[in-house]
Amino acid sequence: MLALYILIGLAILSVLVVALRIGRRQKISPQTKRKLLQMWDEVEKHDNDNQKVLEAEKVVEMLFREMEIQGSFATKLKTMEAFIPDKEKVWAAHKLRNQIAHEPGFKVSRSDTKHATKAFRKIILKYCS
Repeated sequence: MLALYILIGLAILSVLVVALRIGRRQKISPQTKRKLLQMWDEVEKHDNDNQKVLEAEKVVEMLFREMEIQGSFATKLKTMEAFIPDKEKVWAAHKLRNQIAHEPGFKVSRSDTKHATKAFRKIILKYCS
């Protein structure tokens, strides 16, 4: 029974730690927000669909880094899941990015590019607008 209380306590503590870390998002400086939005504008200008998806995820990665979220991109997404819009679409966008990065010759469709960049864009706008 004591072990159950300890596990519940640790779970609550973990949730509080994550919530406190996420609360730091307000500490993103206006200059950093502008920089991330400018980087996003550059993403939108890409003609190459593969490059557009890769660069879009990089901007989100930089945002997470500014929020001091630790780990790989997938780990950061898990940490942020409760705080990002359309989490399923973001996971699909990340998986698409991995296909582009790790499967030689992979060519993303224009439609998939639109869906992926839209999912990443929502995160950037939520935290930088």
